[in-house]
Amino acid sequence: METVSCDLCGRLDCRPYVRSKDYINKKEGEFSVVQCRACGLIYTNPRPDKHEIRSYYPETTHYYVLSNAAFVPIKTVKGIYRILLQYFRGYFPEKNRSRLIQCLLYPVYLSRKIKFDIEGIPHYQQRGRLLEIGCSYGKFLHEMKQLGWEVQGTDMSEEAVSTGRKVFGLPLINADIDEFDPAQASFDVIIMRMFLEHAPSPRRILEKAARWLRPQGQLIISVPDVSGIESRLFRNYFYGLHLPNHLYHFTPETLGAYLKSSGFRTVKTVHHTTDADFYGSLKNASEGGSSMRLLSFMQSGVIKIFIRLMLKFIARFWRTGRMTVFAVRD
Repeated sequence: METVSCDLCGRLDCRPYVRSKDYINKKEGEFSVVQCRACGLIYTNPRPDKHEIRSYYPETTHYYVLSNAAFVPIKTVKGIYRILLQYFRGYFPEKNRSRLIQCLLYPVYLSRKIKFDIEGIPHYQQRGRLLEIGCSYGKFLHEMKQLGWEVQGTDMSEEAVSTGRKVFGLPLINADIDEFDPAQASFDVIIMRMFLEHAPSPRRILEKAARWLRPQGQLIISVPDVSGIESRLFRNYFYGLHLPNHLYHFTPETLGAYLKSSGFRTVKTVHHTTDADFYGSLKNASEGGSSMRLLSFMQSGVIKIFIRLMLKFIARFWRTGRMTVFAVRD
């Protein structure tokens, strides 16, 4: 274990935030999460060092295991969504566009727009280059390649990268992010989906991303939001804590401060509508106790529908347990 200072402001002064267990790998012990008194950043401290942390990422973890779902197109790039991408996000530029159809489709697009944002699907750029950091076996990159992007990905899992190369034919690189060094200013879009919270130093990653992006290039980041409704309800049982794998626990304010200090301008923040964090947190709280009955009850049909509707409402007007942030390199 190692003790670290605040990665955002460099201060050592912090206060206890919460203590929790490893609910993913089921390893023994508790881990401490603290909050910097100066800038408000919440982070795991002390934490496993760079050698010990690898034991929390077995090749059998759900991050890396190829499943049948990998071959099913994500919902936002098939059916009606492909038509919406064509008319409102610039995809398939070779196809004709009717002004009348665009006007008729606009209300549909507004109702579906949040899905594109949650998935982190950028506006199309002709011959655009897209890099995903923490790509696993590359399902998202496979979809983006089919939509016309020139893609590249990197991940620390040798098995996942090998699988992505063989199954999807993708140019994936097995490397620690500190060792990955593409040509500077060569990408139009860099995306990190549920990656930055795992990084030993988000500041170092974001400064690299700024160098790798072309001027006005777009950075898209999805991370848990520790200020969301699920975290407030469940505290140390919050699924998004994922200790000790998650080294940093962001809020829109602290992630925004990171982006600003690294040369980015935040464009928008979108909170997710998924119920995975709610039920994952409830499962953590229920493990080993009689409240498993409560978990079963909360997963019943009518209750589950109500929870989903509630989270959709909260995502529109406040904060849930996950967010996607869009930023532009200044």
